[in-house]
Amino acid sequence: MHGEALKDLWEAVLKRAILDACGRVRPAHVYARSIWTVRRDARAWILCRDEAPCTYHWVCGVLGLDPDTIRDALDLTSGEHPGADVDLIPVKYQGLTPKPRENMDGRC
Repeated sequence: MHGEALKDLWEAVLKRAILDACGRVRPAHVYARSIWTVRRDARAWILCRDEAPCTYHWVCGVLGLDPDTIRDALDLTSGEHPGADVDLIPVKYQGLTPKPRENMDGRC
């Protein structure tokens, strides 16, 4: 049960990062930082290739998702973001290809 709760948490983190990267920032974020800063930071997190704990690649591994498939679908390198209009709840049901990963137990 504990493992499922951690997966749910990491899924929420991934969803929020995708929404933020696509410019769908919650108003609460704007008080602390500009929408541009939130969007930039979320994009940087998703585009980073590091596989250390709590990185985008690591979170995708915990969830059994292929990080490149999600990144390609979002097309964060262009000015347009087709992922911005996609219903991201739940991310795991958007036709993403599961990618088996070892030693990913959901803990930092």
